[in-house]
Amino acid sequence: MDERFSPSTLIQTRVGEEYFKLFYFYETEEFEMYNITKDISEKRNILNNPTSKEMEIALQMNADMLAWLATNNAPTGTWVKNKEKVPYPKVEGVKKYQ
Repeated sequence: MDERFSPSTLIQTRVGEEYFKLFYFYETEEFEMYNITKDISEKRNILNNPTSKEMEIALQMNADMLAWLATNNAPTGTWVKNKEKVPYPKVEGVKKYQ
């Protein structure tokens, strides 16, 4: 079982011959990104020390994730503590990892 199991959104993309996954975790407002071509076990979170190219890919994936969520009016649920709607990830939220 994936130990990251928690409310999240995931997007995958291909850049050249490499495949990437970007996760957003709603409870912690954190992102994780993996190059699944080079790291099939998803052990190295690229965002811990991204190159400029990896950050460029992460920013595009963040934008694509938000566009998909908005276009599809995807539900995120509500917080138990106050019954408010859980917000989508922040625009360019991955910038905090630069």
